[in-house]
Amino acid sequence: MDKEIYRHRDYVQSELNRIKHITNNDARLASYRELANYHALQTWNFQHERQIHLYVTIIFGVIMLVAWAALFGWLMAVSSAYNIVTWLLIALVAILTVLEGCYLGYYYRMENRTQILYPLDRKIYDAIQAMLK
Repeated sequence: MDKEIYRHRDYVQSELNRIKHITNNDARLASYRELANYHALQTWNFQHERQIHLYVTIIFGVIMLVAWAALFGWLMAVSSAYNIVTWLLIALVAILTVLEGCYLGYYYRMENRTQILYPLDRKIYDAIQAMLK
């Protein structure tokens, strides 16, 4: 996803530079509006994916906390900590904790990467406003 966001950012910036050199004002304004629509759609797609990954991260976080609670409850209830159920619970908790850490890292990167798209909105808007004056 990082590559897609950077690819989109670079594309929009190159299109802004290209459109700036169009001499026909009507064609330039139409190009800016088309770019604004495309950028809005792509930004919405990135935000939607970010939202889905937020839900997945929260769900896995809850599952991980339930697994930790089950492990602690099991350890409190069992006098011998060296049986197969204990080791299976420890393995489950370890896997879920690592998985949740990966989800958190990915979501954090996605959250920060989508933030780089918002200044492009302002650039496109300012270009359109300059054309309308």
